[in-house]
Amino acid sequence: MKKSLFRNFLDIGLGTLISMIVGVITIPVITRIVDPTQYGQLSIFNTYISLILMVLMLGLDQSFVRFFYSGEGLAYKKEVLRKCWLPPFFLALIFSALVLAAELIFSVRFEFSLSVTAILLVCVILEILNRFVLLNIRMQYDTKLYAALSVAQKTLYMVLALILILTWKGQDLLSLVLATMISFLIPTAIGILMKKEYWFGETGSQVSYRGLIRYGMPFILSMGLASLFQALDKLSINYFCDYAQVGIYTSAMQLANAFAIVQSTFNTMWAPMAIEHYEKDPKDREFYVKGNQIITVVMFALGILLILMKDVFAIFLGSKYREAAYVLPFLIFQPIMYTISETTVGGINFMKKSSMHIWIAAGACLANFIGNTLLVPIYGSKGAAVSTGLSYILFWFLRTVIANRYYYVDYRMKKICAVIGFTVFYAWYSAFLSFGWITVLLAAADMLLLAVLYRDTFRTMLVWAKTKWQNRKK
Repeated sequence: MKKSLFRNFLDIGLGTLISMIVGVITIPVITRIVDPTQYGQLSIFNTYISLILMVLMLGLDQSFVRFFYSGEGLAYKKEVLRKCWLPPFFLALIFSALVLAAELIFSVRFEFSLSVTAILLVCVILEILNRFVLLNIRMQYDTKLYAALSVAQKTLYMVLALILILTWKGQDLLSLVLATMISFLIPTAIGILMKKEYWFGETGSQVSYRGLIRYGMPFILSMGLASLFQALDKLSINYFCDYAQVGIYTSAMQLANAFAIVQSTFNTMWAPMAIEHYEKDPKDREFYVKGNQIITVVMFALGILLILMKDVFAIFLGSKYREAAYVLPFLIFQPIMYTISETTVGGINFMKKSSMHIWIAAGACLANFIGNTLLVPIYGSKGAAVSTGLSYILFWFLRTVIANRYYYVDYRMKKICAVIGFTVFYAWYSAFLSFGWITVLLAAADMLLLAVLYRDTFRTMLVWAKTKWQNRKK
């Protein structure tokens, strides 16, 4: 693996660690003072934002990533950025005006109060800008700034949420959504100012809207389906159960998302690096194999440990959220399988076969819909977690197989399938049976299997770490 990958990983590592600490602190603090029903409403609020965002984005965030390196110079990159962020931004303004008109003029009542709905619309606009701010920083490998903004967003949310909840009694949901809005506003503004040369002034370069839109259009459906795929669990729990079960499920998901920070750290570097590497040397497939093996080891090792420690994490959430311990085991497959699939999906993006993402998202979405319909009425939030975990395994499989049709890379599928199979068994045992010596035994066996199958990767990582440590001591 190229040194640049490790160097960038180290650059963002401190920010990632801080973000994980802030996330781990934030979750139990919030859950101990907010009722599961209010926390469930916040989750649905965020789910609606994600669904709206994916439609309004027009797939232009994906076009920005794909075309950023297709030309040279600041003028070209500035033009790509401008032509990618402006259409979603104006669409969001129009959409917001229509929703508010429906509320105020035609007395249409949505799920939330008018004030919460208005904040939701502002959040949609802010998150469009935030998406392109972070993408622009990612594409320049400015991982320190990316990490700093991520830490700032999480810290702001925690501080503001606590201040508003404690001083604004009886308005927990409004406090949480206001904290969400402000925590996106400030880092977004800072990100634009820090990279103002990309956001302001004349571009002086012509980039075709036609090429950007043609590449991005399939993502409207595929990313919309992907968002629905990610939202089906919470929507199903809300339909079959209630907001309280959504809150418990979301608290478990937040614990998994603290672990998913490793996912976002890796993806921050990998997506632009993989495309840049392909543009420079399309024949070098070993680069993608090594990246795949390293992240497989890291993600599964962390996932196994997280399942083992699930009861400890659940204690911190508070007694009202204790059931989250049995929801967590299958939710860890979401960050694991998504991150690993980022290293295997390259062939689709390299060959600009973006329409294939539609079939992948549709397959995973259908599987998750069937799983939630069958399992949630019986097992509640635990059933949604099982459905989500298994659907993400299918998502990884579809991405890998379809991408290999266009750009074949030997990812040693038998090895990873063996690890996935054993980890699914371990997660199933942990989700439905109480902690005991068998749980520890299964965790040790799973870790041993990972170490044996990926012994060369373990050895490479240890040698690299030892070398870095020795050089630092000098």
